Amino acid sequence: MCSIIYVLVSKVSPEGKILQIINLGFSPVRLRIDRSDGSIWTTGKIKERDFSKIGDEWPETLDELYELTKMDTETYTRKYDSGGNLVFEITEGGYSIELDQSDGSAWIAGKKNIWHYSAKGQNLGSYAGSSDAQKWIAIIPNK
Repeated sequence: MCSIIYVLVSKVSPEGKILQIINLGFSPVRLRIDRSDGSIWTTGKIKERDFSKIGDEWPETLDELYELTKMDTETYTRKYDSGGNLVFEITEGGYSIELDQSDGSAWIAGKKNIWHYSAKGQNLGSYAGSSDAQKWIAIIPNK
């Protein structure tokens, strides 16, 4: 038995009517909308906890529970079209994502690396060698 957290994204009309609900299938850390086409970029982790090692008696403390049910974590980035359909998935994921509205590319900041991907999912470059700390990205447009 595994425990997985899923996030739902709702598309809401200006009048407040729910037009669509999209099940992302994982829990993103960040979500961004490409204003040019309404596509959704997400980056984050899927966390799964395996409860199969627990029998009829549950551990007495949370520390014991966490030790028995080690969590598998994978990070990745996904792009969905404006209808909520998965367009592609990138194996790199992180804590921050920003879109360059001039070309639709995405900048993704992980714990150790920063990646740059085109609107079609092509790796345009990566940058390593920075600290292990969490990073945030900001795009400053040219005028």
